[in-house]
Amino acid sequence: MEFDISQAAQRVKEIVHSSTSTRQGLTALLDYCAKLAPNPVWAKIAKLDIDADQQGLRDWLVPLLTTSPPDQSIVAYYVGLFETALDDRETLLLYLSGSTHFDPADAYGDWTGDPAYFPEDRYALSAVLDQIYQLLVKADTAGEPGIYVLGLGYPCLVMRDLLAQLDPKLTLGARKSRVVAVGFDEGDLIILGQLTREGWRSL
Repeated sequence: MEFDISQAAQRVKEIVHSSTSTRQGLTALLDYCAKLAPNPVWAKIAKLDIDADQQGLRDWLVPLLTTSPPDQSIVAYYVGLFETALDDRETLLLYLSGSTHFDPADAYGDWTGDPAYFPEDRYALSAVLDQIYQLLVKADTAGEPGIYVLGLGYPCLVMRDLLAQLDPKLTLGARKSRVVAVGFDEGDLIILGQLTREGWRSL
């Protein structure tokens, strides 16, 4: 079956917004991948340690926001994803940036293109995302749909849960709220929701 990216984007968005945890969402993403391309690789990915990965990302994000906090003009966080060479392999890296403007009607995320918040230590390697990528580049026909679906969906899930757990004083400073979005650079983007003083709010 030919891989339909627009259909996959919609399904990933539905799973991200309907899941109650990273684990539940990842299970749903893997079930969807298995329908697109049956392959033993999905069972291997299901066993990866997402709890340790979330802790590793927390250990990157908390010091970053503590030592290089965005100023009060930043209305939205953007977690960008891109393929790059790292050591002896290709992988997916993520980074945190922020914008002084946000357009909910902009399906292409043009508002992310000229970030006002671009901290020096913005880049992070998710251990699980890296393992997913390494498994999928060797997985024949499962590789293309898997890298898209999991490459976009998993960071959405883990970053949503991580940011929602952090102290609003750290993620918001003096602001009342900030939008959070995750997406591929020059590709699809998902608006996850909004950080507020009262907690996470879906959009």
